[in-house]
Amino acid sequence: MNRQITLLVACLCCALANNSSAAGWVEADFSYYNPDWELRESESGLRLSAAYTNAAWSFVATHNSIATQRVNQDVVRLRGLPFSNWNEIWVSRSVGLSDSLALEFSATYQSLNLQGETRSGGGAAVGLNSNWSDRWRTQLRISNFTLEENDWRITGELAYRAQTDAELILRIDDFDEFDFTWYEIGYRFYLR
Repeated sequence: MNRQITLLVACLCCALANNSSAAGWVEADFSYYNPDWELRESESGLRLSAAYTNAAWSFVATHNSIATQRVNQDVVRLRGLPFSNWNEIWVSRSVGLSDSLALEFSATYQSLNLQGETRSGGGAAVGLNSNWSDRWRTQLRISNFTLEENDWRITGELAYRAQTDAELILRIDDFDEFDFTWYEIGYRFYLR
């Protein structure tokens, strides 16, 4: 899957380089991961993402290097850990509701290394995007997917446009059955 993510990112970059009307972005985030508040376990990692976008569609590839091999064995038994290298591909369609609001519908594919085996699954998501000023935007996304079993996920994102072509990103990504949360801070660079 890592080769596929790398290939997709390379294709996105080539498409942007060869199409002056295309747009996209690349993003790097520091991830802090908490699998279980009661046991106070945590890990950190790096999320790398790239996207090709136009007015209605976006194609996003993500690799998260977070690993949980050092997490307490009680958590391993409770949560099915350790896992590492969570990869995702998103295909999304945006539908404008107003000048500042849009609904986003997504189909997703994800894979991860779970206890030494590669597991994969798919799902769907719906998000509400709000550009409430020239500099600030938010996204709230709810998704359902199947990996080990059916699971729900809610993601909240706050972005501040620090420059014309760059944003500071704050993100909380919370899962239900997996019962863990990612906290992320990162920078997104827009490509035109």
